[in-house]
Amino acid sequence: MSEMVKTQVYVGVAVVLAALAVFWKSGYVEMQLDDMVGKDLFAKFTSADAATDLTITNYDTNFDKPVNFQVSRDKKTDQWVIPSEDGYPADAEEQMQKAVTALIDLEVVDIASEVAKDHELYGVLEPTNDVAAGSKGIGMLVEVADARKNKLAHLIIGKQDANNNELRFVRVRDEDVTYVVKLDLTNFTTEFNEWIEEDLLSLNPLDIRTVALKDYAILEVVDPRTGGPIKQLIQRSDTALTWNQEESKWKIGHMHEFKAPDQPTPTELSENEELNSERLNELKNALDDLKIVGVKQKPADTDQVKLQEYGFYPFPTTDENNKKIDDVRSANGEVHVSLQDGIQYVLRFGDIVPLDAVKATSEDSADNIYRYLVVAARLDKSQIPPPTLEPEPELPTAPEKKPDGAAPEKKPDGAAPEKKPDGATPEKKPDGAAPAKEDPKKPADPASAKKTPQDPEKKPAAEKKPANPGACGDDEKQAADDKKPADDKKPADDKKPADDKKPADDKKPADDKKPADDKAQPPADAQPPTEKPAEPPVTLSKEQIQKIIDGIRKENERKLNEYQEKLAASEKRVQELNARFANWCFIIDEKVYNQIHLSQTDVIKEKEESDLGNFRDLDPLNPNLPGTPPPGGNPLLPNLPPQP
Repeated sequence: MSEMVKTQVYVGVAVVLAALAVFWKSGYVEMQLDDMVGKDLFAKFTSADAATDLTITNYDTNFDKPVNFQVSRDKKTDQWVIPSEDGYPADAEEQMQKAVTALIDLEVVDIASEVAKDHELYGVLEPTNDVAAGSKGIGMLVEVADARKNKLAHLIIGKQDANNNELRFVRVRDEDVTYVVKLDLTNFTTEFNEWIEEDLLSLNPLDIRTVALKDYAILEVVDPRTGGPIKQLIQRSDTALTWNQEESKWKIGHMHEFKAPDQPTPTELSENEELNSERLNELKNALDDLKIVGVKQKPADTDQVKLQEYGFYPFPTTDENNKKIDDVRSANGEVHVSLQDGIQYVLRFGDIVPLDAVKATSEDSADNIYRYLVVAARLDKSQIPPPTLEPEPELPTAPEKKPDGAAPEKKPDGAAPEKKPDGATPEKKPDGAAPAKEDPKKPADPASAKKTPQDPEKKPAAEKKPANPGACGDDEKQAADDKKPADDKKPADDKKPADDKKPADDKKPADDKKPADDKAQPPADAQPPTEKPAEPPVTLSKEQIQKIIDGIRKENERKLNEYQEKLAASEKRVQELNARFANWCFIIDEKVYNQIHLSQTDVIKEKEESDLGNFRDLDPLNPNLPGTPPPGGNPLLPNLPPQP
């Protein structure tokens, strides 16, 4: 066999073997693809806890570039953050579980294509910078990695199946095969607010107590000295409003206007003006609904150029203790909101955000305008008033010390005065002396006279009373006094029948006494109420008073502890909020800004005229109404005679 023949044989065998290999391989691949139907696309990805990084890449056709949205677990803090949003903290635990679980359980329904040329048809082109401008069929890339950056899943999601909206075309990155799977894209949202704590302030509008509207602006003006541009603070108004919880209405704390820098002028509502409650209630709801559509890491205070790009300017000032502090002023004023627990939010509004700087926009945005916002928290102690403490009674320590020195106490009192109160007779003398002093005072005599008839045993005392005025040498007074005790004796002996002479003529004086008693009972009944307050006060022992003091101290201590606990809780909350707010410039919708940033004219409106006033003008009985008939007749019923 010649060499040529051998060569031809070898070539033929090689061709046959190659054909067999191709046939076998294609059949094997086809058999492998058929085996994938009904199985998980990422069979090795079985635990959601292994996922520490999720990246979703979309292609922005407006700017012809891919846009990444990334959520990962920070190694230092073990918290979820959003690296694509400058590392802003993410509330991603639940959303991350949804996204990762959707890939773990992703089952192949069918094989759509095995060739790369169909990628554009099914919309599974990879979103990269290499994609030609205006290209169609670009999909969304979803990648999941573990802590060592190993790829657990990397899937390009394409178009929906025209015959079934629940099915989508997908392919594994770096592979040509296009699969059909059942997948819900809502699990892979790139909406910023879906991955964060959406409620920025976390406040209840019912807890709002005061709102301060500081309306000012920092504008660029021409420096008259140099002719160059400079920034100038333009103050407009300062309005403080208070929510009255009991009356459920807004009230004015103060209203100031600035006719010159740093010179507030107090103003008041005119007679035909009132607060615009509708706008103020809208402000409360906007604070409760305040949502952010993006964030930027706040530049350091030393980076004044970057701060001014966002609309914030360093403003050194002093605090309440006259201590220098570094404060900030914003380009478009600020709003202070205090809650009943003492938490005060300070919202400062910066400049408008360039549209290309907003990566995640809100669907209900107002004409695509956004604004920078800086938030701070501080403690407003005026909302947590200190408790009113109950005063403690004093212990009777002074009276107890005097008996210890008995001799010194007797010396200043004198021997004669001390003996008089010791005897029984001196005690009667003051009883008789008191009426003697009260005789010149006429109203005192009837009082003593009323008391004597009640006690028949005090008749001798009543007899002594006229003797004392007799000593004055006034005969007429003695005669009058003699008659008075005589009258007093009669009711004492007869039990009040002698006041009325008419019943004395009757044969039955006992029957007459009853009506006399009935008539005399009202003054007798009126006396006991006057005597009850005159009861001697209850004296407490030192031990009883000490017990009361201990109870008061315990209650006061409880009040103080409760007050300190409230302050501590509010201070802790302020620290937590500032840890969340301090490093960020938030991006909010312009519509929300217009609801919160109110000027003084926004919160004032003209009073609405009462409908009752209009009806009053139409009252036919109104004498000021033109055409009103003269008084004296009834204009509605003219046939009636005139009224007198």
